[in-house]
Amino acid sequence: MDRETYIVNRFSDIQVLANEAKVMIEDLSTEYFGKRIDSEERQWEIMPPYYDHAGIKACIINDIVCKFIKELTGLGSVLDSNNVEERELEINDLMEKYNCNRDIAEILLNN
Repeated sequence: MDRETYIVNRFSDIQVLANEAKVMIEDLSTEYFGKRIDSEERQWEIMPPYYDHAGIKACIINDIVCKFIKELTGLGSVLDSNNVEERELEINDLMEKYNCNRDIAEILLNN
């Protein structure tokens, strides 16, 4: 798989993970933390096992976020390696253009 396809695929995966996390967070907020208990008959809504489900959903969200971070880290390393390759090409071009050594080319590139 070439670098561009890899980046596009990872970016799509990251978008899906972000949307999954958003849906789970909205669900958790609405179903569990958006409750207003007006009477004793509705006390069950803030007691186990009702809130056990909230814990399960929180674990799912945590897993999604961990996958999200892993994907971002992987994508970042690919982008970083791409930047290193581009920089090497620029340094080589400057060395050839000005007939200078690597140190001079790096100075020229940084300024």
